[in-house]
This record gives sequence, C-alpha cells and structure tokens, in this order.
Amino acid sequence: MKPHTLGRFEGFPDIIQAYAELSYDFSSKKLQLLVVEALKDFNTHTETADLDTVTTVTPVICKYEIGIADGVYFNFLSQNEAEKFRKQLKGKIYKNLDFLVCVFYRYVRDNGKQVPLWSDFQYVRFNFEETGILKIEVHHFKGTRKLPLDILIRKIVDRINEKIGEKGLRPLQFIRLLGH
Repeated sequence: MKPHTLGRFEGFPDIIQAYAELSYDFSSKKLQLLVVEALKDFNTHTETADLDTVTTVTPVICKYEIGIADGVYFNFLSQNEAEKFRKQLKGKIYKNLDFLVCVFYRYVRDNGKQVPLWSDFQYVRFNFEETGILKIEVHHFKGTRKLPLDILIRKIVDRINEKIGEKGLRPLQFIRLLGH
C-alpha cells in the first residue's frame, strides 16, 4: 500500500527567502481544507499587474498555476486533487502542506500583442505545528522574482481569507512577514 504523501514534498529546501506567521482561532483541520480550496480556486487565476506589484516593465499579465505535493513531484491542484486531499484529511491532520506556485508573465505591447517573459517558480510550505499559528515558508527556486515574495504571500493569504470569510470565521491575522 502506498504511503500517504499527498501534501508533502520530500525535497523541500532548507533555504527560505520569505516567511510569514499568522494567527487563527479555529481548527487546524478546517484551515487545511480552506487552504487547499483557496489555492485550487487561485489556480489559473490571471491578473494584470502594475509597477507597484511586479519588478519589470508594465503592463504585465500574471497567470498562477499551483500544484500540490505528492512525495517527490507535484500534481496540478484540480478539483479531483482537492477531493482526494479532503478524503485523505479525514484520517489525519498534517503538520505541513507543500505546494508549487508558478507565476507566468506576459508583457502586453502597445499593439496588444502579448510577449512571454521569464516565469517564477516557488515552493510554498504551510506549517500547522503550533496551535493557532500558521507559518508560511517560501523558497524561490527558479525565475527572475518579478513578483516579490511578500506580495505573493499576501495574495495567497487574501485568497485564504476569502474562503474563511465565506464560512463566517475570523480571518487570518499577520503576526510577522519577512522577505521581499
């Protein structure tokens, strides 16, 4: 029988370039479900970024693609993967949940033509070891870091807080945010 590896990346690096601590006041299990649901919904999200958001020429279109860890690789975080996670969570609570967050950029020329730019790839770990405290660790492993990592964390937390708000719960509150 295959061990449960969904949500855990065996190669998560020791070097962390951005870090956040947030407080919450409901169960870790509920938060884990909301994190996966929020990131599933964030998957394939496209937005136009401005100079305040990205460190490059503007306007830039950003498209997010997210994978959930499964041992030594990542699966695109689809509805099926989220459902698989939900079923697996019934039997356990995770200490860490690992994701691959890819941000693909396209520059929009004056004539409307889109030109692809270098993309960014980050490992993102959600740590639930301390009751009532969520720690987010980010390791940027490829790309030019057009999107600062603290802004990436804020975007992810905003998405999670939207899901939390839908459930009528109090949103995550930042205690600390380090990195750029």
